[in-house]
Amino acid sequence: MRITANRITLLNAIKTAMRALGNLKDLPELSSLLFEADANTGIITITGTDTHTQIQCRLRNEHILEGGSMLIKPIVADMLKLLPGETVEIGIGFSNELEIKGGQCRYGVPFLESKKFPRMQIPFPEDFICVKGINSIIKRTIFATDPKVQEIHKHSLQFVKLSFANGQTTAEATNGQIAALSQTPHGSDGKLDLILHEKALSILAAIVSPNDELYVGVNGNYAVFMKEDMFFSSQLYRGDYIEGSKLVNYIKPMYKATMDARALYDLAGNVATIFNTGDDTCINLCIADNKVAMKTQTAMGASQAEIPATETVPTAPDGFNYQAKWLLDCLRQTSGPLNLSLDPRGFMLIEANQSKYCVGPRGSVRIKQPEEKKEKRPRAKATKTKTAVPAAA
Repeated sequence: MRITANRITLLNAIKTAMRALGNLKDLPELSSLLFEADANTGIITITGTDTHTQIQCRLRNEHILEGGSMLIKPIVADMLKLLPGETVEIGIGFSNELEIKGGQCRYGVPFLESKKFPRMQIPFPEDFICVKGINSIIKRTIFATDPKVQEIHKHSLQFVKLSFANGQTTAEATNGQIAALSQTPHGSDGKLDLILHEKALSILAAIVSPNDELYVGVNGNYAVFMKEDMFFSSQLYRGDYIEGSKLVNYIKPMYKATMDARALYDLAGNVATIFNTGDDTCINLCIADNKVAMKTQTAMGASQAEIPATETVPTAPDGFNYQAKWLLDCLRQTSGPLNLSLDPRGFMLIEANQSKYCVGPRGSVRIKQPEEKKEKRPRAKATKTKTAVPAAA
């Protein structure tokens, strides 16, 4: 293999494909990139995968003197970043290493044979739709999944459902404690439902821009997203799925208030600043006339604050209790005017910027009293006994 390529273009393609790499140290092929150069077509292809998700980037305007394929380590990206100049030369050196040259600098690095790479043969979808604005909708939903769940019957809590229909895109997710439902008016020009793992979608959100147009289709058990010379594919979830939208729509509001989203988020954050390691992070929320109040209690003290609100329908003075993390995670996604609703049991519905979030109530705070330090008993002083020296004869 011998090629000459634009250094920055090649670096960006490698960094994009690297996001799909696996972490298995015992399988070096899953922590390497497939690097291919086709002298006939003039296309360089860089592919990364963890066997569930794959990213492929293609470069078309580079100079290929001799084609070939190999597996390269991610450290190549660090080398390209450090090399000077606009272009780099890549080929096999005399010591059978991958040689990368730029300006007066040269790097050599071992490589693996390409036949060891776990290729995902995913044909181009026969039918696809065009979607836009998928970046932001993923970010406003993905936090509501539970990537660490172990139970098989709860496996679907790791996934997000994307629905494209009627010119609108909807994403939903739940971890059993909170639920998120987000929409975007940019929408799509077709109808399609996909259920994808949160890890795959976090990668997709990182490699596309908010205004990017993507072509999306399904082939077999894989969803395929295409943009210019970037192809992203990930395995679909086909099992029973718990829809976050059903949890959101289950709430029948009784108590209400309207306020600024940022003000409510700051209110929760200010009240939560009192928490220390080991505290029960419980926040009490109460809606009163023209205001929303929050408070909490710990063994070290109490914290409370309030903000103005409009269109209020007050709760009882005791209000309802919520886990601070879930409440803050949901409020962090919101902006602009926010409508807050609670049902008679305390299930909370947050509506802002075309998104809805459900937070379930919890019991009252459990204050853990610090253990009293046991008094140390004074140690008895050791008395030294003098040894009698026998008198001289």
